[in-house]
Amino acid sequence: MPCRGWTFARRDDRPIRLLVFLAVLLSLLGQSAPAWAHGGIDQAGFSNYATAVSAVSPTDAGILVTSFGVSGGIKLVNQGGREVVILGYNNEPYLRLDTTGTFINLNSPATYVNRRLDANVPVPEKATSSEIPDWFQLSYGNTVWWHDHRTHWMGSTPPDAVQVAPDQLQVVYPAWKIPIVVAGQSGTITGTLTWLPPPKRTSWLLISLGMFVVAALLLQFFRSVKSFAGLAMLGAIIANVLVAVSRASVERAESGQRVACFATTAVALLFFFIGLVSKHRGGTPIAWGLAGGVLTGAGIAYLKAFSFASIDGSADPLRIRWAVAVQLSIGLALAATALVAFVERRMSRKSTIPGRFLVENPPEIDPESVES
Repeated sequence: MPCRGWTFARRDDRPIRLLVFLAVLLSLLGQSAPAWAHGGIDQAGFSNYATAVSAVSPTDAGILVTSFGVSGGIKLVNQGGREVVILGYNNEPYLRLDTTGTFINLNSPATYVNRRLDANVPVPEKATSSEIPDWFQLSYGNTVWWHDHRTHWMGSTPPDAVQVAPDQLQVVYPAWKIPIVVAGQSGTITGTLTWLPPPKRTSWLLISLGMFVVAALLLQFFRSVKSFAGLAMLGAIIANVLVAVSRASVERAESGQRVACFATTAVALLFFFIGLVSKHRGGTPIAWGLAGGVLTGAGIAYLKAFSFASIDGSADPLRIRWAVAVQLSIGLALAATALVAFVERRMSRKSTIPGRFLVENPPEIDPESVES
């Protein structure tokens, strides 16, 4: 490597660098094992089940019922103005909607066990199905959301049929039911619970690995072209925005959670502009390497997308998986090549120290003059 008339007396170590990059990526990606929490559902917004509402009776009830999220959430909108009562697990009044707003019965056991996916919540002694309802007003609107254990799988492991053939689409509950009462008339919300075959995690890890190898090689080959690294940087940021927008659209998400989804994008964009105005010295700018590290961390945090079929959010799960793969591969390639460029610049500065390198055209020395 030429530097002010001197040449390094060392071999080319780029193949070694590439092997190190691969080892780092494999160590990072290999830490997340396939998850079967809650029988295929994870509280962080990943699932292998799909809950859907198929029918509501009476048909003239004037209510709209839909499912939301990946954990069996139910949303009911009272459009008819009549009193609607959702019954709990022992047919006790649980929720009520009328013209004055929405209410929850503090004496219903469902009020407490519905707070967690595993129903592992202590129920107060006063909360029994035989008690007179103690209504607490939730809002003045006509919409109520709740998590119902009748709509999702409660086992710690998948159903037996799913364990036999996990790669096949299967109906777990052909007709789950939630009893309701509309203006004194009994009715039912009916739906289905379906097992969705999980994606091939190994395949997505290999895709990420291949994309990383290509990105790292191109960044090394075009290391003198700063705009190429900038395009890679923008691609990773766009992938991160796709994931953030999908996560922020989750129904019932708090404002703070929605804002936090874009925190990674904001930090990455800040480093992107810093790298854009920084002096180009060859290789990936260190600021873009830092941005790549941030995006890689965001991809690792969302790595469960490779193991679960359903992902909470508005985007198609397949698009999310591709976006995570781009974040991981390009982000890590930017971080690694920026580190290499930084180390090489440091070594170039030290190359001016006498005696460490060989002279390109050493002068000829007369042996006789040396002996004398």
